Amino acid sequence: MLTSKLRARLAGIAATLDPVVILGRGGASEGVREALAAALESHELVKLRFGDFQGEKKELARDLAAATGAELVRVIGNVAVFWKRNPDPEKRKVALEAEPPIRKTAPGTVTGRKPAKPPKPRRNAETPRPPRG
Repeated sequence: MLTSKLRARLAGIAATLDPVVILGRGGASEGVREALAAALESHELVKLRFGDFQGEKKELARDLAAATGAELVRVIGNVAVFWKRNPDPEKRKVALEAEPPIRKTAPGTVTGRKPAKPPKPRRNAETPRPPRG
């Protein structure tokens, strides 16, 4: 079962991918299941486009995920995203453990934020006002 963080991370990675498998008029046939299983084995993260059966896409996506042993990440529009972790660590394509490093853009700044300004000194009755002008 995917956590919401992992699901969001996988969906973000999948946003840049093109659909590898297309489900057409033949429906979720054995050929589509085999193509999806082969794509998951080589890519781990796969997009499937629904050419037909758009009214039943959520049910078909759940069935395909169960048939291939994959996790259904998301169904958006006419596209479903599937993920199946490769058991061999050397063949894994999707890195999930590593978080993106903190970017330093300039000395003293982290991810583009400016360092906090020191507080202005407070005036009291003994401190004269600075001249205007």
